[in-house]
Amino acid sequence: MLTVERLEVGYGKATVVWDVSVRVEAGEIVTIIGANGAGKTTILRAVAGLLRPTGGRIAFRGREIVGLAVPVVATLGVALVPEGRELFPHMTVYENLRLGGRRAGRSVAARLERVYTLFPRLAERARQFAVTLSGGEQQMLAIGRALMSEPHLVLLDEPSTGLAPLVSPTAPTCSSADVSSSRARPRRSCTTPRYRPPTWATRRRRPRGLGTRDTLQLRLPMTRHELLETLGGTPDRVESLAHGLSATRLTRRPREGEWSMTEILTHLLLGERDVIFPRLQRMLLEGAPTFPSSATGRTGFAAAPALRDFGEDLGAFREVRSRTIAFLKSLGQHDWRRIGTTPTRGTLTIEDYARYLADHDLEHLSQLEATRAVIVG
Repeated sequence: MLTVERLEVGYGKATVVWDVSVRVEAGEIVTIIGANGAGKTTILRAVAGLLRPTGGRIAFRGREIVGLAVPVVATLGVALVPEGRELFPHMTVYENLRLGGRRAGRSVAARLERVYTLFPRLAERARQFAVTLSGGEQQMLAIGRALMSEPHLVLLDEPSTGLAPLVSPTAPTCSSADVSSSRARPRRSCTTPRYRPPTWATRRRRPRGLGTRDTLQLRLPMTRHELLETLGGTPDRVESLAHGLSATRLTRRPREGEWSMTEILTHLLLGERDVIFPRLQRMLLEGAPTFPSSATGRTGFAAAPALRDFGEDLGAFREVRSRTIAFLKSLGQHDWRRIGTTPTRGTLTIEDYARYLADHDLEHLSQLEATRAVIVG
């Protein structure tokens, strides 16, 4: 159904991915897994027509689609659920779904019924503004909006971001056979999956620095208790990885252009102290604040970390992490749903931001393990 061969695509003069080939048959679920910055989103945007490749070919159902306008690609039956959801925040759930179904031929009522069957919570929230939904509900809406066009192929970019753990045992999951052939086949392939306990795992071909293509990760949603345990255990895990290494080794970069262990820790510290924790506090105290970009200064996770003392950074990291956990533990059920809008992740709740912070930790712990492995031997 979809054939991508030797794809080369990027932004401006910068090539982000190259020599990528993917094949998806009808009824298949194909997953692209990689670290932040590996180019997963870029590949999906190219297939959807949002980016024009500089090399290779993309064929959908036997037709070359490189160079076609986005509305034409959508009409052919390709739907993208973008990272960050990209909903219309001040339109209702119903209005967002209606927009997703403008190009489909079947009646809106029938398509709405299908989406509401898959996601009953959306039916309950039909008259609410999208901005008032929780992270998991917003993700349901983003997927539902894509299904409203009755596509043959659904591209899901970071589909688990912001999902509530309570949804996992109950929400129906449709295989791509149902999604990709929905115009011609009944909804008989929707199943209710078994709940699997939260976990995370990594597989590396070879150790690399942050944002490379060789770190593959798979993580399932955590409960709030497990989320706090992850956040609380990170400083100890960092310390254990640094144990036995000299100051010279801690600041040594394993390869040209890659970060040292001290730089990764500095990155974690500055990101939380200067950006994430202040934003969490503002989300609790203000009504839906909008945050400026953190990329303009040299602090936070957009900054190039400076060489600093590892012991001082670890102590500072323990302190800010302790404040973050105390803050999260003090929140009531309603407070976890307080919202804010960030430049890179759109509208999200305090709970979404806390989950992002835990994911951020797990990713960088993996990078620290890889860096130590290179330095030690």
